[in-house]
Amino acid sequence: MKILLYNPDNGVTRNFMPHLWMFLLKSLTPPEHEVILIDGNAKPMNDQQLVQFVKEQEVGLVGIGAMTRMIQKAYRVADAVRAAGIPVVMGGPHVTEEPDEALGKSGGPRHVDAVALGEADETWPQIVEDAARGELKETYAPVDVEGKEKKPSLQPYPVIPWDTIDLDQFNLVPKFVSKLTERYGSGVSYFNTIPMESGRGCPYGCEFCTVTGFFGDSIRFRSNESVVNELLLLKRRAEKDRGKIIIDPTRFVADPDKARVFPELPYVTVRLGYVACGHFDADIGLANVRPEHRAFYRKVFLQKPLGEPKLFPGLIKPVGLMAANYREIRDRVFQRFPFMRSSAFERRMLFQRAGERHAFPREVVTPFERASIASNS
Repeated sequence: MKILLYNPDNGVTRNFMPHLWMFLLKSLTPPEHEVILIDGNAKPMNDQQLVQFVKEQEVGLVGIGAMTRMIQKAYRVADAVRAAGIPVVMGGPHVTEEPDEALGKSGGPRHVDAVALGEADETWPQIVEDAARGELKETYAPVDVEGKEKKPSLQPYPVIPWDTIDLDQFNLVPKFVSKLTERYGSGVSYFNTIPMESGRGCPYGCEFCTVTGFFGDSIRFRSNESVVNELLLLKRRAEKDRGKIIIDPTRFVADPDKARVFPELPYVTVRLGYVACGHFDADIGLANVRPEHRAFYRKVFLQKPLGEPKLFPGLIKPVGLMAANYREIRDRVFQRFPFMRSSAFERRMLFQRAGERHAFPREVVTPFERASIASNS
């Protein structure tokens, strides 16, 4: 059976990075089935084009994942696909919270044949087998023998075949630019951002965020070995495609155990703001800081509080504004923490917009840049 995994766009914004769920479910699909991936942000199709595609490809099941911001597009696509006689299963945060809406049990029309609630790591193979037999159930929920919600442990973690997955649709470089750079052998012809997770869950439970509600209030980590192996696999793919790997360590810092094992990570996560101050030649550097983190910002950035911490709507922890005169304290910070340094080249690559040759005339190359992380240019 052919399966299409479809991630809709919301018609307003364009994601710069594909969603991990498609790649993860592809790796969890029983090998006798073929999986096709389409991200509406990278490969736009209207409803008619998508229906024509699934008919031509003889797709037997369409899986759609959607958050609330793209649910209307998801429902519309699902309606068109089901009208063509192809079953649809939908998952994601929205239908996990509102399964009756998707199933037409809350007074509105039915949009899907089945919903996958919560994390589908363990239910997806069963969904595929049921669809192949024409016996889809309405609801698939990850529960234990007692009917309680069950979160996947992430150990072992599925091996996503990054070395063989076709990623061309996610290339952020326009095709006409790619053809020119390939023809003349210079420049960048291929660039995409690949999602990877080291764990799931968040202990903070911010009101505006679905992560805690969907993934749980404790962080479940993959094994170090599986993370390293996936990074090595991505590195091999990057080398083949002449790319590089960049890691965002923020999630590691959110876990107290990982933060203790790697005490340098909090410094790395806040470095970007300091690099931005350098590029934009800022007078004042600001930060919204939780009370227990004030000492850290005093030590690293020599910042001073501008007021007492307050609890703002949507947050579960109070925060307070701190500030420092960037130009006055910059050299002292660099002397104490040399890794905070940056070069003009690094700053331009991070923050300069296309077409801006010299965005900030006051920026000068100073002696501290000789030991920068990125070479000067």
